[in-house]
Formats: sequence, structure tokens, C-alpha cells
Amino acid sequence: MPADAKETDLSSQFIEMLMTIHNNFYRQTQIPLPLTQFAVLVAVRSEAKASITQIAENLRVSKQQMTAIMDKLLAAGIVAKEKDPSDRRCCLVSLTPKGEAVLAEQDEKVKTRLNERLAALSSDQLETFRQSLTTVTQTIDSMFPA
Repeated sequence: MPADAKETDLSSQFIEMLMTIHNNFYRQTQIPLPLTQFAVLVAVRSEAKASITQIAENLRVSKQQMTAIMDKLLAAGIVAKEKDPSDRRCCLVSLTPKGEAVLAEQDEKVKTRLNERLAALSSDQLETFRQSLTTVTQTIDSMFPA
């Protein structure tokens, strides 16, 4: 198989894995917010504090859409906004304790669902799964060195 075909096959498998995880864990746990708002929360968590523009660019969302999403999250007390001390024209967004709780609750739902499914696996399957996750994580980390 040519190198390009192998890379395409790996890319397809990776996307398929992400969709499988989404369909079997996230979709099944009924996310407590609209998906766009939830995606913003996850993006804010990964950055700790991020500018609204940066979040919009990372999620490929227009500034107009991001403004509407942020207004809803701010009104719900899920995120907080403050002026960027290094650039007074920008605002930084961070999670509030309520926002952290929303994400923690969702994480728990996913963990519970995973643990329920893991209980049905044999010890050999569990070990294979554990090793596979370790390999995937290490490989992805090596692709994006710090």
C-alpha cells in the first residue's frame, strides 16, 4: 500500500474512533448544554484562560456566533470574563465554579458509562484496551511535542 494510502487509512480510522467515542459516550449521556456551548466550555477548560477570539478560531466559529454563545454562558454564570492585562482591548474567559461543575458532572457520566462497559470485558480484553490507550496517547503526544 502506498504511503499516502496508509496515511489516509490511518486518518479515516482515527476519525472513526473519535466518532465511535462520541456516539457511544458523549451523545448517550445527554450533554446538559447545547453542543456549541459545551464545546466552548471544553475549549476554555483546556486553555484555563483564553480570549474570545482565540476560542472562536480554535472552534472555527464566527465572532458573531461566539458572541451569542458567550452571552448565554455568561448569563448562566458558567464562564467569567475579565480584561486581558496584557491587551486591554481583549477579554479573557475562564470557567466559574458552576462551569467546572458542569464539566465535572459530564466527565463523571462518561466515566460511569465507560466503567459499566468495561465490566463486561475479560481481563485480557481490559489489558489490551489499557495498552492500546497508552499507545494512542503516547503516539499523539509524540506528534505534538511541547
